[in-house]
Amino acid sequence: MHIVQICQRFFYGHGQEMHVYNLSRELAKQGHKITLLTSEKDVSESFKKSINFSSRVNIQLSRAIRLKYPPNQFLFPDLGEELLDLGEIDIIHAHGAMSYSSFIGLTIAKTKRIPFVFTPHFHPWRFFEQKPYRYTREAYEQAFTIPVIREASAVIAVSPFEKHYLITRHNLLRKKIHVIPNGINTYYYPSIVSRREVRLNHLIPENKRYIITFGTKTDARKGLDRSLKIFNLINKKIPNTQLIIVGWKYKKNADNFAKLLDTLPCRNSVSALGYVSEDDKIALIKMSEITISPTTYEAFGIVLGEALMLQVPSVVTNVGGTPLIVRHGVTGFTVNKYDSLSKFAQLSLKLLNNKSLRRAMGQKGQLLVKRLFTWEKITKDTARIY
Repeated sequence: MHIVQICQRFFYGHGQEMHVYNLSRELAKQGHKITLLTSEKDVSESFKKSINFSSRVNIQLSRAIRLKYPPNQFLFPDLGEELLDLGEIDIIHAHGAMSYSSFIGLTIAKTKRIPFVFTPHFHPWRFFEQKPYRYTREAYEQAFTIPVIREASAVIAVSPFEKHYLITRHNLLRKKIHVIPNGINTYYYPSIVSRREVRLNHLIPENKRYIITFGTKTDARKGLDRSLKIFNLINKKIPNTQLIIVGWKYKKNADNFAKLLDTLPCRNSVSALGYVSEDDKIALIKMSEITISPTTYEAFGIVLGEALMLQVPSVVTNVGGTPLIVRHGVTGFTVNKYDSLSKFAQLSLKLLNNKSLRRAMGQKGQLLVKRLFTWEKITKDTARIY
């Protein structure tokens, strides 16, 4: 089949883009021809350099114009014509709930009378705390996302929560929505970067007990401020702990997170690294004892699965797709409210104080990933929908 994947900023290299990358790779291995339509907006150079597609995958760039609202969305003035110029297409698969490009993909699929599959990677508007962004997302959800879902031939939700939300809140057909989670890479374990090398490269103190979290200053949903407060509680009990933050880099007075950190007693036990390479990320997870993620919402939580593949258990908010990966009391712990900071700290301390429990949860987590979340399995399930 000739399958067109539409992803508005593929080179951004985050969760949705990694999903498209690995799905396209595996579909090409099965003999399908893949055209990946995207833009060159918000490029992660490290991700771009790491791309390793076969000749059966063709990346085609489309002109994109950034919108002011909602943030990180784009108009694609030439995309419709470019899709028509591709000639014979068997299926169009678009990604991104807020993407104008998905709406264009649906329109062209109807024009060509071919199936249109939609994976929203959905983040419901009510889980966003910032009010202007929250209300913009609500309007966009009603105006673009839901109409695209209603008209799609099939919709892929990455968690049962997402499917339930779409059915109950928007009265969408149950039979149209299929649950296929994100996949987890297994082929690059163990990391080629050593613990000593990654520690020296990022100036991380030695002889510490490492805890890792992920977040950025532009995405309050990840709860970076909550992670800092949780770690402060942990550090009071276990002073030789060190928090590693991937995605945010400290600069004095640069943002609210920096100002918060400067007020906390744990401030000298935090390593804020900013963005790191995939190899460094894997090495950093591997040297950590636990992961914490007080997020308001995750469609799936790829990094939680990556941590379990490395036998590192997590303490996470019980929301969205996280319970698929972090099974409470089995592969980690879940907390029902993202702002229950003392509960996060309590369960984190329970893991830190019990090495055999960490090991058992990590081993069960790795088996879970290998059984349910390999890209080979996820691609076969997706191809069945096609």
